Amino acid sequence: MAKKPAQPTKKVPKEIPLPTELLEQTKLLADALNNEADLPCALIATSFLEHCLASVLQAYFVDGDTAKDLLQPGRALGEFSARARMAYCLGIIPKSMMQEILKIADLRNQFAHNFSGVQFSDKHVKELCEVLDSHLDPKSKEDVPAWWTPRKDFERTIFLLVNELLILAKQIEHRKRHPGKDGDWLMSRGR
Repeated sequence: MAKKPAQPTKKVPKEIPLPTELLEQTKLLADALNNEADLPCALIATSFLEHCLASVLQAYFVDGDTAKDLLQPGRALGEFSARARMAYCLGIIPKSMMQEILKIADLRNQFAHNFSGVQFSDKHVKELCEVLDSHLDPKSKEDVPAWWTPRKDFERTIFLLVNELLILAKQIEHRKRHPGKDGDWLMSRGR
């Protein structure tokens, strides 16, 4: 009996979590930030943030396979920094948020691409954490409490970005389901 030629396997697309699914998982994020060592904390938190960003873009895009394919790993918007830049270019997030997300991506890379046990207290990581702007009002930056650590900068920035992105995703979903006279709602946010 002749053997049939092998069919190429179709790659199953990675599912992008919906905002409601991510909201339900925020306890896992809090657990990672509060209880994990520095490496898993940095990687889990950044991965969660990346999922939030993908969820925002998926909510914004038209429904369909083309949009889902763009967000897949190895595709045009499969990378964290590309997603942040696209969200900014579409007017979904402000430039300052994009810059914060890119700083978090740099921090993640410090942990992910270094085998020597990177920690938030390391000089180069500490310097990256100190330039995160989400954690304090710029006027009070010199009044940082003594107990504040670089990891606290990272944790707070992650929480603020995650919350903002999940709120945006829910707003976008709502507007898609209930279009109204305020169709330019994103542009009216000063983005």
